[in-house]
Amino acid sequence: MANALVITDAGLDRMIRPDQSGTDAVRISTCRFGSGKWNPTKAATALKTPFSWTLGTVSGGAVAGNQIHIEVTDGSERSYTAYEVGLFDSDGILIAIASQSTPIINKAAASTAMITFDIALENLDAESISFGDTTYVNPSATETKEGVAEIATQAEVDAGTDDHRFVTPKKLAAWIVSKLAPYLKTSQLLNKTWPVGSVYMSVSSTSPETLFGGTWTRLQDCFLYAGTGTGDYAPGKTGGAKTVTLAAANMPKHSHTVTSADAGAKAASTVTSTSDGKHSHTVMTSDAGAKAASTVTSTTAGGHTPAGKITGGKHTHTATVANAGGHTPAGTISGGAHKHTATTESAGAHVHGALGEMYKKDTKYEKYAHNGFYDTSNNHHGLDSGDNDNSLWNTTKNGAHTHTMTTANATPSMTFKGTAVSAHKHTVTNADATPSMTFTGTAVSAHSHNVTVPAIAAHSHAANCTEQAAHSHKVTVPAIAAHSHAMTCGTAGSGSAVNIMPPFLAVYMWRRTA
Repeated sequence: MANALVITDAGLDRMIRPDQSGTDAVRISTCRFGSGKWNPTKAATALKTPFSWTLGTVSGGAVAGNQIHIEVTDGSERSYTAYEVGLFDSDGILIAIASQSTPIINKAAASTAMITFDIALENLDAESISFGDTTYVNPSATETKEGVAEIATQAEVDAGTDDHRFVTPKKLAAWIVSKLAPYLKTSQLLNKTWPVGSVYMSVSSTSPETLFGGTWTRLQDCFLYAGTGTGDYAPGKTGGAKTVTLAAANMPKHSHTVTSADAGAKAASTVTSTSDGKHSHTVMTSDAGAKAASTVTSTTAGGHTPAGKITGGKHTHTATVANAGGHTPAGTISGGAHKHTATTESAGAHVHGALGEMYKKDTKYEKYAHNGFYDTSNNHHGLDSGDNDNSLWNTTKNGAHTHTMTTANATPSMTFKGTAVSAHKHTVTNADATPSMTFTGTAVSAHSHNVTVPAIAAHSHAANCTEQAAHSHKVTVPAIAAHSHAMTCGTAGSGSAVNIMPPFLAVYMWRRTA
């Protein structure tokens, strides 16, 4: 409010005892608004143009020894504009009044109005004034009591005379700059606080030239380092890098040891395969590869008669079949379509009988499609020249002779599977013998020989061991001492540069140069 709240004479009479010995308790219980615009005095006893209603929602309390804070609220749906206000005690006596030419309060129907009063009483005890039952909500803030206060304007802060309003940090900073900047820009003070060579840092981009004066050069993309003062670290020197790539020489000296688990000692042992039936083994040579056809011509020799005798020392040959590992012999042997021809030995002079359609002569014979027949007891009855019954025909007797027999054309096949055997090998030794050969050739004139070797496709050779009776094989595993194996570690890493930038706070920096 523009005009101050006036304590009326009637109000003072209610507060001060008649004998001037102290204060009496006063209870402010109601508030009235009006439309009167005037300058009330202490002699006032009522509002000039009061509204017809009264507000009983008055609260307050003492906030200091002689200061009280009063709040009046109106939550009704009334709409009004008030230019005067009065506070009354429980007996209806006007205690204080205020009025002005501009509205004290302008209330809309859908709003709640609140007006506050802060009264400083000279030579009176604020605790002697009480209020109605309405809760005291928003007292004025003091140095000892929490409450509400108005924020000071920049003009009020600059003036420095108001002791009731709050000062914000922004307005205070502006006041400091306005008061101290002229002094900071003087050369004498600047040279004492920021001599040439000084470094200024801030998260604000405002240059120190603007703040303090002088000539400043901005520093960028570098850290400050407290050097030794000489050499590479003398004041003003620059250096360093954001990243570094390590060379082998930069790595700490080290080694890698990789040891396999101890395999332990293994004693010598003999493994005996199970006894298998009579069988043989096939040994395949490695693929000898294809050979192109070629012709070899011997050197020309003089005429000679080949003759001589070749005699070898008595010896044997031993061949060892390579270890084939544990296996189960199995497979199918098939041959091409073929037939067999066999010739009998001479049996002396004899005849042959032919058995035609035969009928039973008595019940003990059965007919067979063979030369001869068998009875029901499986006894064979051959035929000779004296047998002329049962539809038998005999050839005439001839001299000693042989017979040739040919089997029908057939494709043989045999499938076999043996018992699994462990890894083993075979040794084949031929009989001990002393070879010898004597030869004499026909005399020939000087000549040479051409030997043509035909082309040979890639191939291998199969060698069959002599079939043996049922047998087993023993394989001896030699003893192995406790041992380990050495391993080589592979290389790792890509050689990429390492970022060595420490944690940082980015700021603006300047160095004063003049």
